[in-house]
Amino acid sequence: MNSLHPVKKSLTKGLLKPFKGKGDLLFMIDDIEDELRFLEQDAVNLCNDSINAGKAVGLSLRKMKQSGKAVGLSLHWRDSSTHGIGIEKFQLAVSVCRFDSIKNELWKLEEARLLFNLRSKMIHYSLRNLRKTLSEIEVIQDI
Repeated sequence: MNSLHPVKKSLTKGLLKPFKGKGDLLFMIDDIEDELRFLEQDAVNLCNDSINAGKAVGLSLRKMKQSGKAVGLSLHWRDSSTHGIGIEKFQLAVSVCRFDSIKNELWKLEEARLLFNLRSKMIHYSLRNLRKTLSEIEVIQDI
């Protein structure tokens, strides 16, 4: 499995320390936007990693961008025959799979998918909230 891009330590530290003003917010927004570019590549890597094991059970990992929501980017299992999406497709495929090596690979991929989706949500929610706060600061500066 390809390794995923590690989150920058400065980013995680930055979210935990108090912001001193608009400059700190702008710096953090830039860091998180950089992280979004890595997130997109990690999604591609996970989808590519799922090809062999997924093909054996008729599944594939698909990137889904959810516009209008803070979630932004997530990975979902897709059934090749019915084109249905969801964890139920994964559970069914694993339950009927007869090869332990493929099951183990699918479980690793599912864990990576869950962690990726969590990371994506955290990044998108943080970015949304930082932009909202920046906008509110700019409004009070105009008063």
